[in-house]
Amino acid sequence: MSTMVIKSVNVLSVAKWVSLPLAVMGVFAGIIYDLSLIHSGETSRSLAIFYLISLPVEYAFVGFIGAAITGLIYNSVARSRGGIVLEFEVTAVDSEPPILDKNGERSLQ
Repeated sequence: MSTMVIKSVNVLSVAKWVSLPLAVMGVFAGIIYDLSLIHSGETSRSLAIFYLISLPVEYAFVGFIGAAITGLIYNSVARSRGGIVLEFEVTAVDSEPPILDKNGERSLQ
């Protein structure tokens, strides 16, 4: 077993990667919200379009800010308490890596 410790994270990278799935969740939330409003008869077409556009943006924005704050907190705690310990098992690879020619393409040897 091999262990590695995550000592710090790139805050901007974490924030970007968290905001992407939250934007997708915002699309689904907008669809569900629109369907519920249409079902109740309390919506117009422009309001439905507004929710389909605004909810993904809001979800992504809130996720970005939340993940950035979480990344900053993690970095400060990991500096004083130690980071997350990951344990890996090293397994043998059966195949050899491909032989590349001088152009970086696979050789037919």
